[in-house]
Amino acid sequence: MPRYAIDDLNLAETHHAIEIADRIWWVGHAQDDDIFQCHVYLIEQGDQSVLLDPGSVPTFRHTLRKIEEIIPFNHIRYFICPHQDP
Repeated sequence: MPRYAIDDLNLAETHHAIEIADRIWWVGHAQDDDIFQCHVYLIEQGDQSVLLDPGSVPTFRHTLRKIEEIIPFNHIRYFICPHQDP
């Protein structure tokens, strides 16, 4: 999968995981006409991977699909949940 620079993100295929740095992935879900987007990040570290801000129930099926493009879900050891989405 290609890595995108910040100026090229408008070219990114947002329905897939996007590598933004070495083994750091955006796996969120861009919703049409939503000013509050779901920005979920995966730090890929084999079976010690970290998921940052897993998002909300309505978008998680998209996030899960993107995670599994990179690693099996059971390779995530840590979940960082800074807040509960409404």
